[in-house]
Amino acid sequence: MKLDGEWTGSIILGKLYGALQNRVMHFDMTIAQTGEEFKGTALDTGGLGMHPDPATIAGNFDGKVITFVKQYPSFHYFQDGVMKIDPRAKPPKVTYQAVYLEEMGIFVGEWKFKPGWIWRGFIPYPALGSGTWAMRRKPVHDLEAGAGNMRFEKHG
Repeated sequence: MKLDGEWTGSIILGKLYGALQNRVMHFDMTIAQTGEEFKGTALDTGGLGMHPDPATIAGNFDGKVITFVKQYPSFHYFQDGVMKIDPRAKPPKVTYQAVYLEEMGIFVGEWKFKPGWIWRGFIPYPALGSGTWAMRRKPVHDLEAGAGNMRFEKHG
């Protein structure tokens, strides 16, 4: 299977997010694949944790398992219920891995921040975060009409 093209999906925040656990963020992704390697961009399109700028992605796909790193152009975080961007702080690299479920036409997997520290002034904060995610090829009618995204919600 070739990954080239437009994809859409959702990211679900995991238990490390406390009261924000199970909140969802939606994204669109454009992928260009060469052999088992691919590159592209991901754009957050709605939900909690949206970054206003596209992230770059780079990874591998062996026909069943997809693995990639997503890098935003700047660090973003919540403070007092408001999304803020700190252009001085280096954003953490987010690692994604998923299995392709061919019968459903969907990738399902987990994501996490690579371990590290984020400095806010002179105070270090652990760069921790994880959760689940899913994506599928963007339907042709969405591409033609510029319609909304498919949404994946956590149930149960």
